[in-house]
Amino acid sequence: MGEIKSLDKQLAQREQRLLSKLFLAYKSGDYEEMDDIGEQIIRYNSKNPGNEIDEKKIKRSFAQRERMSERAEKGIIVSAKRPELLEKTVYLED
Repeated sequence: MGEIKSLDKQLAQREQRLLSKLFLAYKSGDYEEMDDIGEQIIRYNSKNPGNEIDEKKIKRSFAQRERMSERAEKGIIVSAKRPELLEKTVYLED
């Protein structure tokens, strides 16, 4: 059973790495890199037919990453339930 869970975790990590790389390439305007990652996603999808990275999943991932970026304060994302943590934070340049 542990082996199955480990494989599932590895698959999820691979998916997240591909989505992260795609988002970073998109944000930086690197369309050549986006094409390369698109090819990697096609290979991933062919090996994992039950867990494809499709357009819907990419859009959902990008939307979530955009929301997280909007909530980031100096590159740090703090839970919306704990905004007081930002008030207590002291930054080196301040």
